Order: sequence, then C-alpha cells, then structure tokens
Amino acid sequence: MIVFLSPSKTFTPEKTAGISEPIFKHKNRELFLKLMALDSMVLKERLSISDKLWTQVLTYYQEPTNLAMAVKRYGGIVYKQLEAVSFLKEHTLYILDAFYGLVRSTDAIMKYRLDFSFDRKLHEFWQKDVHDYLVTHHKDELCIDLSSQEFAFLIPKDLNCYKIEFALSDRKIPNTTLKIMRGKMANYLLSHSLKRLDELKTLVLDGFTYSSELSSEKLLVFVK
Repeated sequence: MIVFLSPSKTFTPEKTAGISEPIFKHKNRELFLKLMALDSMVLKERLSISDKLWTQVLTYYQEPTNLAMAVKRYGGIVYKQLEAVSFLKEHTLYILDAFYGLVRSTDAIMKYRLDFSFDRKLHEFWQKDVHDYLVTHHKDELCIDLSSQEFAFLIPKDLNCYKIEFALSDRKIPNTTLKIMRGKMANYLLSHSLKRLDELKTLVLDGFTYSSELSSEKLLVFVK
C-alpha cells in the first residue's frame, strides 16, 4: 500500500540523516537556484509571509546543506502522529510537494518554504515527472491519498488511488482534528501493511468508522 501526505510548513530541529536522496534531486536544485535568483523582497512578497517568519525562512535557503530525514524533519500536526515503525518502510510513504515534487519518508531534505500558490507554473514544473515516476513504480498498487486538496493534481488519475476524508456527524470537523486523523490513519496503514480495501473499510480509528452512505467510488469517508 502507498500512502500520500502533504508536507508540513513547520520543522523540527531533528538531525537524523536521511538514507536516500530526493527522487528529483537535480530538478529541485534547478528550482532552488531560480528562487535564489529572485530579489529577497520579491521572494518574501510572493511567499506571503510576515517579516518575523521571513527572517526564519531566509535562514532555510542560506543553509541548503542542513539536511535531515524527511519524516523526522517535518514538524506539523500530521507528522507528530507518526511512530518510528513508519519511518524506514522505503517507498510506502510519499509526501507531495512544491519544492521537491515527491519526497520519500527517508529522503534527506533541507528546511524550506514553498507552496503551489507561489506560482502556477509549479504545477507544470512537477506534474509530468511525478506522474511518470508513480505510474512506473506503483501502477498496480493500492494507493491511499491523505493529502490536502492543494496536492491532489500530482497523483496520476490512472493509479489505483482512493481519497480518505474525515467528518463529524454533528458539526464541521476542526482543521486540527482533521490533521491529527490524517496522521493517525497514515501511521496505522504504514504500521499494519494493509493490502486490501475491504480491510480498510472495517477499521475503527479514534471513533471514526467508514460510512458507505457518504463515500463514493474513489472516496472513503470516515465519520464520528
């Protein structure tokens, strides 16, 4: 089973070395140089961040060799739910990303800040490479998409992929709860190595259960 997640905008001080290089290392380097060629104030404005955050982000790009294992480097809510058992299962967890295109859990990455909203051309920059890689390596595997909507276009339509969403029966689900459940679901799937969709549909996770009424052919909705 292949699991897709979104990247995190926050990072840990983790120094654990990655055991693999990014899949599109050379293309990432090309993008890095393009970003660094921009005037710093232009870059700040296009990233739409505050002066305080810009001071921090600027240090990211000034230290491109400060690398660490991706799944331990990301520090967002989703990644806090992942346990060590998920880390070293090579090629089972992918992070869809605007800076690296596609990140494996074990890849050595730097800290960075870049969203697809930065430039619509980033869609074109990454889509074909990511598509070709995933179709070549995972055409016949069961794939689960736990990423946010921003990254959905990177997943090839001809993959055997199912989107998982979470909902509350009585109110809109808080964004924090949504991120926690995405992380917990990813951790469960990676830890238990599920191979069939029917196994997933019987799962009860923190009170969330599969709803056949709310689900559709390629969308699995878990409700609490």
